[in-house]
Amino acid sequence: MNHNHIIGYATLALKNLGYSKDEIWKVIHEMHRLFDFKSEEEAAEQADSFLREDS
Repeated sequence: MNHNHIIGYATLALKNLGYSKDEIWKVIHEMHRLFDFKSEEEAAEQADSFLREDS
């Protein structure tokens, strides 16, 4: 499975929000780790649940 488009969108979003290259690389490395340990369904469910939580 090729996740380059996902990394590309994330990189551009973080760049547009003013993140440094070092911060962006940290996110990319974490994303690669998550690709190995979470299914697409698990990632979607957990992200949705997190975003719906009350702060």
